[in-house]
Amino acid sequence: MDYFETHIMKAAQETGYVDLQQKRLTTLPPGYEAAARLSYVHIDVSSNQRLQHEKVIGQLASIPHIQALSMVATNMEEIPADITRLSGLEYLDLSDNKLIELPASIGHLRQLKVLKLNDNKLDELPVLKHPMPFLEELHLSGNPLEAIDLTPFPALKKLYLCKTALSNLPVSITRLAQLEILVLDNNEQLNIEDTCWLLAGCRSLRRLSMRKCAINKAPESIRLLRQLIAIDLRKSRYEPIPDILKMTEMTEIDCDWPLPAPFYFNMIKDRADTRSFSLTKILPYQEDGVRTLPANVGALQHLDALTCADLQRLPAAINHLKRLKSLAFINGKYDSLPDLSSLQGLEEVTISGTGFTAFPEFIYQLPALKTLTIERCMARPDYRRIARIPTLEKLTADDMTAADLQNFMQPVEGRYIEVVLTTTPLPDAFYDLPCITMFDLNEHEDTEVEPLLAKLCRLPNLHTLIFNKVRPLPVGDCIRWLRQFPRLKAVTLYLEEQQVPASLADLSHLEHIYLHWNESCQAIPDLPPLLANTRPGQLVLEKTPFTAAYLHAFEVLNTRGITGTGTRELAFCLLARRYDTLRKMLPWPFTPDGQLPGAQVYIAGEPTMCTRKELKEILLQRGATVTRAVAEATHIFVGRNISATVIAQLSGRLLHLVLEDHLKEQLQKEDTPFLLGTEGEALISQVTRLLKTDNSLMLALQIIRGGGANPIVLGYLAAIYLFYYEEDMVAEAKGLFRKFASADLQYHIEVHWKEAYRYKREDAFTSLYLHPEMDMFAFLLAFMKIRGAHTLGNLWLKDIPDTAVTDSIRDLYPMNMVCIESRGSITQLLARLPLLHVERLVIEAPLDTLPPDVWHIPTLRGIKLVLKGSSGFTIPPLESAHMAFSRLQVENGHIINPEGLAACTQLKECLIIDGNLSTADFATGMPLLETLDLSNNHIAALPAGLTQCTQLSSLNIAGNSVTEEAVDALKLPKLHTLNYSPYKQKY
Repeated sequence: MDYFETHIMKAAQETGYVDLQQKRLTTLPPGYEAAARLSYVHIDVSSNQRLQHEKVIGQLASIPHIQALSMVATNMEEIPADITRLSGLEYLDLSDNKLIELPASIGHLRQLKVLKLNDNKLDELPVLKHPMPFLEELHLSGNPLEAIDLTPFPALKKLYLCKTALSNLPVSITRLAQLEILVLDNNEQLNIEDTCWLLAGCRSLRRLSMRKCAINKAPESIRLLRQLIAIDLRKSRYEPIPDILKMTEMTEIDCDWPLPAPFYFNMIKDRADTRSFSLTKILPYQEDGVRTLPANVGALQHLDALTCADLQRLPAAINHLKRLKSLAFINGKYDSLPDLSSLQGLEEVTISGTGFTAFPEFIYQLPALKTLTIERCMARPDYRRIARIPTLEKLTADDMTAADLQNFMQPVEGRYIEVVLTTTPLPDAFYDLPCITMFDLNEHEDTEVEPLLAKLCRLPNLHTLIFNKVRPLPVGDCIRWLRQFPRLKAVTLYLEEQQVPASLADLSHLEHIYLHWNESCQAIPDLPPLLANTRPGQLVLEKTPFTAAYLHAFEVLNTRGITGTGTRELAFCLLARRYDTLRKMLPWPFTPDGQLPGAQVYIAGEPTMCTRKELKEILLQRGATVTRAVAEATHIFVGRNISATVIAQLSGRLLHLVLEDHLKEQLQKEDTPFLLGTEGEALISQVTRLLKTDNSLMLALQIIRGGGANPIVLGYLAAIYLFYYEEDMVAEAKGLFRKFASADLQYHIEVHWKEAYRYKREDAFTSLYLHPEMDMFAFLLAFMKIRGAHTLGNLWLKDIPDTAVTDSIRDLYPMNMVCIESRGSITQLLARLPLLHVERLVIEAPLDTLPPDVWHIPTLRGIKLVLKGSSGFTIPPLESAHMAFSRLQVENGHIINPEGLAACTQLKECLIIDGNLSTADFATGMPLLETLDLSNNHIAALPAGLTQCTQLSSLNIAGNSVTEEAVDALKLPKLHTLNYSPYKQKY
């Protein structure tokens, strides 16, 4: 009840939309009855694969105002008969299910206005005893329909029949006197000629879509559809321009081919919703061999934006577009322009890549002009006159001198004109402009950030600064710089760090601090509790699943008026689910013997380790009693999703808090599960062995239930809980995970899990299995077990921190390939790679070396290294006898000692690309070499000893100074490919 009230109902208050999608529901959650308080109710239980449909329909019958129901993708095979009890339904969506037939009883839902049955298995519709008098919209797309009767739907206005098995439409469609919209997309079996003849009888039909139908030639009957105002023929195989032009009522045509410009303009001239158009919609138009626009462009009276791209002349009729507010000249070769000073409403003008011999005079005469952009313009404007345009607010240019900038140093009619310069470097005078109020570092990516910031400090009126997103500074450096901008009011920071410094709270002069996290940072941000004391609205977080709890925390702190530094920080941690921080800041609630004598405990939120009834028994055994009122409590038990109401009540009085993790830890102290002690290593090995054995997962889970859970076992449980497909197994793993996992780990899993991960490889959801309380490689072992990759699979590791690497890597299945991608140090991962049986190793990282033990992995057959950002790569001392791999590829890194590669005597393929090599002497001791790629190095001559490579058949020396004649001189007997081209031997 608490969760439904706190989260679901809160979001549904205004719209009535109750979102229960993807909750793994079997029935409606506890507290669903609260929806009855809403005057309008739309229940959405879509994407719950195990839904008990009959029971849910029975539950919904107790909600009197339910008018809309969505049960999309719930594995429904048959519509429950009790659905007729929802007699007030006006909207029903049962799309993406497995319905084979539609029961005649559906006709009893007489209030239905919208019925969606897309993507089911219906091949026909039932004969309804009673018509559905109010049904206006029917969706049947994606069903194998062969024939349908539309007679029971006399009020139908919209009909969607995409991707069916229909070859002909039913004659009954002509009886739909109110049908306005018909969508027939993706019906490749449909007879278009007969369809158009039939639709000619639908007098109310205004919009027709036949996208991607099998229209190979223009059907004669298309001319009969004169009642249409809109038609969509995209993805058609012909261009029926002549036929379309005869349909005089047409005001909207969607097609893959451009229309004649005069016709197109005439078609859209009276459409109030056409405020702009794209030149790609019209055929190139010329007059006297000059690219231009037809004169009837002046009839587009509703146009407020016009882009003139790649034109040579503009008609004077442009002056008739009195509503025009935005005008752009892009890449035009204009000899001259008409005087457009009559366009008094123009507010924005863009001139980019034009060949003006003189800057247009009318620009200076536009009384409403607010924004002017001048780029790649051959004619130099008079910036003194531009500065005098009375309404100009912003000027963007790519070429301004210090003298030009002097025109904007003084206010014009009491206000400054904002100047945006896209040139690099910026003139020194720019940093003295009083008009610069906002600066975006993203527009100057090629400029060194710190020297630029030092100059920006000079700007007298800068109040908004946006830091670089592509090359973000460390947040600590950003804070250091922001202290030097005392007049700054707002800043936008892009962060790659999970940890946010508490010193951010020291920037009290800033009114708004906008925090965004780059895509590379996928973990839940770590905001210190001190930030709870920032002013309301000062800290603004982007809205993502990772920040949702923080946003909720700030909202509650401000709307509930919670005051006091310590109280706000505690409330912030509770609301933001900072369970790890709570454990550190809250005192241990139990006495030395584990009791809570005389405690009156209020249970807030949902316990996960057990049921509320079991929790009450545990507390009673410890001398505590459970109370139902916060006002009577001396202690608060904190479960998941503690409500804002309880938080507000807590702020008024100091109470002891008992975290669920406190209780778990106490229980483990008293009844130490075997697996939690050091003596449990043998049992962990047994669980691991069972995990790798077919049909032994349930036995492994039963052992865990009796033994407890450490990080390794928690990894197993998390993967089984999230990825396994068998319901009983998932329930068992989920129960054990909630029993043993901390609140912080559970919240981590909750936030990072997405249903789509079931169909992706492990590097797509790295953040899911990275948590300090869970063993990453244990998680991956269970994940691979579930995926069925028992042997010779591939392991993809992306951005794995060294702190997450453990010896559990030894338990993984033998690998065909391990692919590692990282932007930082992977020292610990490399040190443990020899524990793994792997055949191919791919690493993309800024490596400075690769340990000898990795080169000597006995199962290794190939190594590929992409040395991204490496200053130099050193080959370690290697022993030829201990290396078995036959393929080596190294790219994009300076090889400091290439002679060390001479130990790789077993190589058949050697590729050293962009390695800054000056010699290839190392290759002379590789008698088995068949492929040698030395492209893009600094090699001037090939070593004479290369003649010993008698098996060499492919050689690539592109990007070096070596000539083909030098290759000929070596007389390599088996060489048949040179620089990826056939090589003809010349000896």
